[in-house]
Amino acid sequence: MKKIIFLIIPLTLSSQVWALPQDITIKEAPELNYEAINIHHSSSYWQDTPKSSSEPRKIKAEQLRYAPELLQRVINIAVQQEHIPLLTKILPIYETSANPSPIIIAYAKGLIAKSTQQYPLAINQFTKVEKLQPNSEKAIFHHIDSLLLDQQIWLASKLVQQHLSTPSLPFRLQLEKIDQYLQSRKEWKYYLRIEFLNDKNINNAPDKAKVGSFSFEKPLADKGLSYQFGNQKTFFMPNGFYTQWQTDFIGKIYRTYHQYNDFYGRITMPFGYANYHHQFTLEPYTGLRIFAEKPYTNHFGITTSWQYQWTNNFRSKIAFNYATERYRQKQYKHLTNYTQNLSLSGTWTINSKWYAGISAEIGKKYATDYPQDRYIKYRANINIGYQNQNIGARLRLAREQKNHQAPFYWGLSGNAKRQDRETQFSASIWSPHIQFMGIMPTLGYNYQRVNSNSLNIPYHKHSITFEIQKIF
Repeated sequence: MKKIIFLIIPLTLSSQVWALPQDITIKEAPELNYEAINIHHSSSYWQDTPKSSSEPRKIKAEQLRYAPELLQRVINIAVQQEHIPLLTKILPIYETSANPSPIIIAYAKGLIAKSTQQYPLAINQFTKVEKLQPNSEKAIFHHIDSLLLDQQIWLASKLVQQHLSTPSLPFRLQLEKIDQYLQSRKEWKYYLRIEFLNDKNINNAPDKAKVGSFSFEKPLADKGLSYQFGNQKTFFMPNGFYTQWQTDFIGKIYRTYHQYNDFYGRITMPFGYANYHHQFTLEPYTGLRIFAEKPYTNHFGITTSWQYQWTNNFRSKIAFNYATERYRQKQYKHLTNYTQNLSLSGTWTINSKWYAGISAEIGKKYATDYPQDRYIKYRANINIGYQNQNIGARLRLAREQKNHQAPFYWGLSGNAKRQDRETQFSASIWSPHIQFMGIMPTLGYNYQRVNSNSLNIPYHKHSITFEIQKIF
């Protein structure tokens, strides 16, 4: 049976992996994501189209082919209201009508393509509209919006500057606001994070101080600061390519036991390509670790990743990292370590308040000398967060297992190989209303437990943390 489509007129419109020293994490670089601008300006080309005040009429879509005036009125209304389902049904009929407007056809195709995330096609169609009718306000804003959603930052900036050079532009103020946003994407970004520490076991001493006639080191307690700061600048290029300069510095300072002070600095120079669906990144980096206030190791590595945006609310990412760790002291230079890590992650924006993420990782560390330093690592993370205008909260759970490639010396017999299992849990809470000069405090709780078949390894510790951070 042939499907019949009915139309009711007039219409109304329904109202962003690499190895680090233990217990140190690094802030992730901002993702190249963009929230769509709100296009609410009317276009002079269509705003004079009269709206019918008659009672709704029910007709077949195919009948519009034989009623050109009614067809023109329907498509004008559909374009005005950006009614995508209706445009999808009647545009093929309108294209084959007697005198179709190329402006309306291009604009309607652009709207349909944009609604289905086909941004290159939308960009092409809105470009046609601008050529046929320069200074068409809604077409210009849809064009810019499509470029930004497709991560074409360089081209969007060029288009905005081109229109800003037009004298007596009626919507100049709106374009200037978009230009300010684009300029902010190119500026240096800085961040600072400080956490106050009250660590009851800074040396990760085992829970059992003595096994048989063997005594292990006792836990050392101390207060201090954990810090993290850095900067980043993105250089956008044509066709969605970009490069960055990024520096990150992280570490811990203790009040009494300075031999446990830890510092790591890293310089990264990513190069990548991005559009709405894909983001490919190649990140070479170099780093230096200073431990006990002395140069300890040099780090060299590269990370390659592919991120895919499945929907507006879900994206996945796969990354591979290869790194080298070289000791600075001459007596340890033969202990150069190499690591390889493969990770897969997914991020959900559940709604305007809830978000969640999950990741899995497999890694390998192999040393040139000591076999007990070699291991294969498996890790899984899950986190969930909530944010509204009054409060924010985040929970994180991680599990990791390391299978070492050689026996260890405590509690193992024969050829038994060491196995470590670690559990981490953290919770944090903050309020956007509690801040000073952009500095927002966060209250947190951390728990860590490490189990092992080697008797000198198992330990656990937990702490209440207070953190302040600022991004500027």
